[in-house]
Parts: sequence; C-alpha cells; structure tokens
Amino acid sequence: MKTNKYYDITNLLSYGKFLNFVMGHRGVGKTFGFKKWCISDAIKNKHKFAWVRRYEAETKKAKNSLFRDIQCKFPKVKFTTKGNNESGSFYADGIEIGYYLTLSMQQKYKSNPFPDVDKIIFDEFIIMKGSIHYIPNEVVNFLELVDTIFRDRDNVRGVYCLANNISFNNPYFLYFNVKPFNKEFFVTTKYGSQLIVQNYKNQAYIDNKLNTRFGKLIKGTAYGDYAIENETLMCKPEFIANKTQNAKFQYVIKYKNKYVGFWLDFGEGKLFAHSKYDKSATPYCVTREDMTPNTYLIRNMSNYYLKDLIWFFENGLLFYENEQIQSVTQEILSYFIR
Repeated sequence: MKTNKYYDITNLLSYGKFLNFVMGHRGVGKTFGFKKWCISDAIKNKHKFAWVRRYEAETKKAKNSLFRDIQCKFPKVKFTTKGNNESGSFYADGIEIGYYLTLSMQQKYKSNPFPDVDKIIFDEFIIMKGSIHYIPNEVVNFLELVDTIFRDRDNVRGVYCLANNISFNNPYFLYFNVKPFNKEFFVTTKYGSQLIVQNYKNQAYIDNKLNTRFGKLIKGTAYGDYAIENETLMCKPEFIANKTQNAKFQYVIKYKNKYVGFWLDFGEGKLFAHSKYDKSATPYCVTREDMTPNTYLIRNMSNYYLKDLIWFFENGLLFYENEQIQSVTQEILSYFIR
C-alpha cells in the first residue's frame, strides 16, 4: 500500500519506456511531480525539457504559472520565462532549462533545434468532453512534434503524457489500441517495447480526501468516484457487460476508423455494442470522414438501424463491452440525440 498521499514518478521511470501515458486522481500531484523532476534534472545535469500544451491559451497559463507551486522546492532559485504566449524558454537563475511549446502550432517548430532536450511533458492530453476539442489529426501532429524535438537522437528519457482519469476513449488510446485495464501499469502487445500506460491509484490520497469537507460532500457521486476513487468520469459502469451467448449480430458502424458491432439477444431484449462484428457485413458510418467504398452513410433518423439503436439506448437496454466502446457508441449517438 502507498503511504505517500501524492504521486511519485519513481515506479514509472523504472520501466524506461519511450512513450508514457499517466492517468490518475485529480489533484494527486502528477504535474507537480514531473515539474520537480524536470527542474531538478535541468539544474543538476543540464538536461532540458519541453513542456507542451494543446492550445495557445493553455500554453500562456503554463508560461505564467509553471513555477508558482513548485517554488517552495527550490527556494533559492529565481525562475523566469522569455518568449510569447505560444512558445518560449524557461530559466533558472538566468540559465535556460527548458521550453514551453503549443501542440497546435507544431508546424512552426520544424526548423528549430532542440539538441539539449531529453524529455517531453504533455500536460492534460485527455480533454474533458464538452470543454475544448482535440485538434484535427492530433496524434499525428503530436508525433511530428516529438520527431521535431528528438530528431534521430536515442539519448533521451522519453515522452510523458499526463491526464486525469477522464476517459479511455481518446485519440491516443485509439491510435495505439490501448484498452481499459484493471491494474496500475499496462504495456500493449504491439507497442510493448516503447509504450506504457499507468493508471495511478493511491489509497492514502483517497483516505485523506474522503476526510475533507469537500470529500464528504462528493462521496458517492459520479464526480467523487472520479476525483477521489479514480474511476473514469465518462464511464457508466452499470451498462458495461459482455454480450450474451445468445446474442446475434445485427449491424456494424464505423466511427473514427473504429468498428462497433451491435448484437441483439432477442430473449433478454438487450442490445450489445462490441468490438467483434461480422467482417462480411457492410458497415454504416455517420461522418463523411469515415466513408470508404461499400460503406453506407447514415444521413438522418429514418435509417432503420439507427432508430433501433436509439430505441435500445433510450430504454436503458443498450450495453457495452467496455468503457472505450461505451464512449465511442455515445459519440455516434450524439450526432442524432441532443
């Protein structure tokens, strides 16, 4: 059992992976821990870091406040920044220790050298649904930025993407085929040599949070399960269920280049959304981006299968293989249900 109530990066770094995704409780100290590591390593070993945010408004916030909470760990160091709100440099006692960059502007950095950067931190890589949006082709843009910074150098620590435990249905996990899991560390089979996901849960943090006045207020709520218990915010676990043996395949919908098969158990009257589907079936899609030859575009509510899907959803009879399938299916439904 963890006795420190705040996040410790030591276990993650011991794996030595290149691409690291870190999810965990809100407020458990993920960002603080990585800031402390980056600054300490830069001051002691001259290893610079790149701190990445998605949009300029977020980068501006990082530029102005990155050192605010960490100053207590470096009381004798004077931190400053130089640059505009989109990109620039961090300094400790007048010596450059790192950079702040904006992912949506990554094309502008391609001619810039970053020879001393050995670690990239991408903070809040998962977006809270309904706030801001992922940028088009975000993962490709992210990989372009990583390539720009590291080039062909292998003498680097790696890339560290941090987020609260909001949803497994995000562009990065879809791209690298990361499925929901019930342990702290997960390494994918296909990308196992270079990729790891940490789903951090700290009982000491949970116990402390539950004893606060705010913790007592939100205990048992969906937000409490997310902020305190580290349950995924967007997931409704009561609708997570594997398809029954008697469920028969009905149709498949393609969304963001992923396929969701729908299986109906006539006896139980339940519809199941599942990653398995009949490969010989002609897929439906709801966006032009997913259209390919022999794919049917669902244009309106008159489509029989769409009406069927909405009926099962609205009557609480639609179940999902896992959280990722649940999120994808609900995104599909959001095109037709407001």
